[in-house]
Order: sequence, then structure tokens, then C-alpha cells
Amino acid sequence: PDGSAAGLAAAAAEALGGAAGAPAEPKRQLVAELVERLVQHSAASEKKLGAEQRANLALRATLEGMQRQNVALQQQLAYVTQSYQSMAAAAPHSEAVPALQ
Repeated sequence: PDGSAAGLAAAAAEALGGAAGAPAEPKRQLVAELVERLVQHSAASEKKLGAEQRANLALRATLEGMQRQNVALQQQLAYVTQSYQSMAAAAPHSEAVPALQ
């Protein structure tokens, strides 16, 4: 076998489909090796998945924080705009409050 999961699977299929009188021990060893490699691949995939999930959680927390910040800034902008309009309405002919452009 070439060592890859596909290569091991092909070799296992060939060995298991061999002659009925062939010794069973090489077949068992091949299947055991195939299972071991699949377990290793599964463990590596689970590890990668865990890392991706942690990164996803961090990105979600960052997004939520930025959304809260955006709401606060919008509220501040609305307050400043309203205050400015009130000042401009109180002194319509004054140069103290420049016009918004």
C-alpha cells in the first residue's frame, strides 16, 4: 500500500477479496492499519474543527462588540445633530452657529 487512506482501502479490498485459503493474519493487519489511519485522520479533523469553532466564536464576539459600538455612535450622532439643530433654531440670524453643509 502507498500509505494513504485510499491506498490502504484499495489494498484492504484486494486482500479481503483474495483467495479463500489465504492466511487471515495479513488481512487483519491491513485492516487494523487502515482503521488506525482513519482514527488518526478523524482525530486531526476534530482538532481542526475545534480550532475553527473557537475562531468562529471569537469573530462572533468581535462582531457583537462592534454592533454595540455602532449603536452607541449612532445615538451620539443623533444627539449632537439634534443639539446643533436646536442651537441653530434658537439663533437663526446669528453667526455663532454656522450652517451645516
